[in-house]
Amino acid sequence: MNLSFSKLSACGNDFVALDNRDRRLSGGETELIRYLCDRRRGAGADGLLLVEEDPAADFRMRIFNPDGSEARMCGNGARACAFFAASLGIGGEELRFSTRAGLQRARLESGQQSRLWLSPPEARGLGEPELAADPQLASELRGARVAGFVRVGVPHLVVEVPGELESYPIKVVGPPLRYHSAYAPEGTNVMFVQRLTTRQLHLRAWEKGVEDETWGCGTGAVASCLLLEESAPLDYPVTVRMLGGDLIVSRQDGEISFSGEVHESYRAVASLPAELAGE
Repeated sequence: MNLSFSKLSACGNDFVALDNRDRRLSGGETELIRYLCDRRRGAGADGLLLVEEDPAADFRMRIFNPDGSEARMCGNGARACAFFAASLGIGGEELRFSTRAGLQRARLESGQQSRLWLSPPEARGLGEPELAADPQLASELRGARVAGFVRVGVPHLVVEVPGELESYPIKVVGPPLRYHSAYAPEGTNVMFVQRLTTRQLHLRAWEKGVEDETWGCGTGAVASCLLLEESAPLDYPVTVRMLGGDLIVSRQDGEISFSGEVHESYRAVASLPAELAGE
């Protein structure tokens, strides 16, 4: 079976995107999703995006992690998916689309930029009493502090690192926090952030489902701003530096949004192995 797809990049997060309005895929093709996202066997991606019909919106976005599990939401994925949907002739400069985390709104802007408005944050503070009672947590954090937890479409535990973030061992500290019993069974993404100025943060992201550091995380950038401003004010718009580029987090008229670069890297046709074609 051949499968046409686009490869998209949004501030360092890369995605395989498919037009699934014909419901060719059900979303239950776990091994196929893993194959497409595999960086050695397939196209390689931080996730798979499906554009589907939705009578109540311009389209429906579904996003799958590289391990094949379906995610509720991904900020950069949503921006990339809106860009891809527009390339299919769906909607206009501003698109409204449904996700498992609710209705989202995105706007295509000049210079390969797109902006995503996010739903109000939820579950702020979840699990923090359990973290405070953990006798091993302080040593595991290695001088950093838990800034807090918030769900911005997806769950984020934010850790503020007082020193140089570049050398902080997130590959060691990230996994035990991601799997901490306070957030079982779903788990949580873990954002490691350094405050540079009141207008600039440096962020590194450990993402569940990917189980590794990713180059960008839009919802994590927003979560980091929301939680860091609880201890000291930030001046919006805030530039959040990540490996894949800068994300700009804005607050205006009670709404929070972020913007960044997005582009299509290429289009291709995947010739699937026989064992996956009939999954």
